Amino acid sequence: MKRDDLKKIEGLTSEQIDAIMKLHGTDTSEWNQKLEEQKKEIQKRDDTINELTEKVKTYDGVDVAKLQSDLSEWEDKYNKDMAAKDKDFAKQMYFSTIQFNSNLAKKAAMEAFDEKNLEFKDGKFIGADEFIEDLKKSDPQAFKSTDPDPKPKGKGAPMGGRAPGSDDLDGVEERFYELNPGLKK
Repeated sequence: MKRDDLKKIEGLTSEQIDAIMKLHGTDTSEWNQKLEEQKKEIQKRDDTINELTEKVKTYDGVDVAKLQSDLSEWEDKYNKDMAAKDKDFAKQMYFSTIQFNSNLAKKAAMEAFDEKNLEFKDGKFIGADEFIEDLKKSDPQAFKSTDPDPKPKGKGAPMGGRAPGSDDLDGVEERFYELNPGLKK
């Protein structure tokens, strides 16, 4: 490249041209190659700036603060929903380990459990075991016996702890007779 060729390049001062000629003499091909690479990089930056400018224009009029607020609300809702699901799953798992005499007894126990609103921490309910133990004491017939060899109750009673002809009624029989008053006990 010659001095005249360098003068055609926009932005080069005569001092820069002199420095280039002094450094490279009349062979400026290496310098030209670097200059072309720099032009390409500058064009890439210009294209990126234009592209980003166009993207920014698409958000013109968008309330960023509102978007951030909405995002925060959705995140809070998601976290609460997931915590509720985790808590419900933990309750289901906890109650799956307890043997009840009926599904109704289990449902009633779970409702009473919910009413207690026990603290849920690290995947466990604080006080759950105590709640179940209290329930077993207050309503033992709701639970299956954990005694491996239950003994009949009463005077030689063959079944359910009642001797034939006994006037002692269990809760189910009492309720049956309440609902059917015409039948004899």
